[in-house]
Amino acid sequence: MRKFLAFVICFILLATPAMAFTNLTAPKATIALDGVKDDTYGGPYAINNYQDGMEGGATGQVWVSWDDDYINFYFDVKDDTPNHDHNNDYEGDCVELFFDWYVGQDDDTSDITKPYWQYRACSAPNPSKDDWQNFNGINQAAGEDGTGWQVEEHIASQDANTVVNLRADGYTIETRVEYKKFGINIKEGDVIAIDFMIGDNTGDGRASCAFLDPEHNTNEQWQWPYEVGGRLTLGPAAAAPVEPDEPDPIPEPDGNDDNNAAPPPPALTPPPAAPTGDSALMFIALIAALAGAAVITKRAKNKA
Repeated sequence: MRKFLAFVICFILLATPAMAFTNLTAPKATIALDGVKDDTYGGPYAINNYQDGMEGGATGQVWVSWDDDYINFYFDVKDDTPNHDHNNDYEGDCVELFFDWYVGQDDDTSDITKPYWQYRACSAPNPSKDDWQNFNGINQAAGEDGTGWQVEEHIASQDANTVVNLRADGYTIETRVEYKKFGINIKEGDVIAIDFMIGDNTGDGRASCAFLDPEHNTNEQWQWPYEVGGRLTLGPAAAAPVEPDEPDPIPEPDGNDDNNAAPPPPALTPPPAAPTGDSALMFIALIAALAGAAVITKRAKNKA
């Protein structure tokens, strides 16, 4: 019976596909937050997996880095239908970020009481609220109204932590998250569960959502941390490029003809003798043997 039960358990484990994640690495680097992508970012990572049932819409790429104060993000979004006119922030063109901060300690993203955050950065201010960015804490124990939502912060203008640039075919957002102000301590080697969403308003509200991972595109990240599809490893700083050694300088003439005379050319060595092959050596040995035989025969005749 035990053998049969063990067989059944093994069969179930083998038959159940393991959940895959998209792995990202953020090198440690202090970036200049100016809307221009620094070379020290890690990436790019594509955000192009549409929510189930949706086809078409905005997609993009993200680059990531981190330092002792911030996690830095640079988004490049392709969006041919710019639209920000909606009363709800999430229904305008925007990018969203989701963080489960403690996945590196126990890899458990199911406990809703642990710090789990949603951050939204809009491509333009909401016309009714004038919101550029907002943070939401998703914490079942902290939600006073029972919904599990705790509004942490609304930012009414671009500030030192976000720079947005619009263009005809989309926009870029460079932003950073000051994790320490939420009581988060991270270090090199830690792994954070993370996800990204690009929302596209085509005229009447959000028409499509694109996510990081193809197996985590159900658009439930806003309430469940186990839905996040990325694993972000905090890597070391990139190694500085090695400068090549400069050649020794050519000495300047000092006016002394003896010292400035050109060095004599190297002595010529005679070319090596042409190698003699084995067949040639055998031929020479044969001639010598025949000659010796002829001499012996001649001497024998003379004695007779």
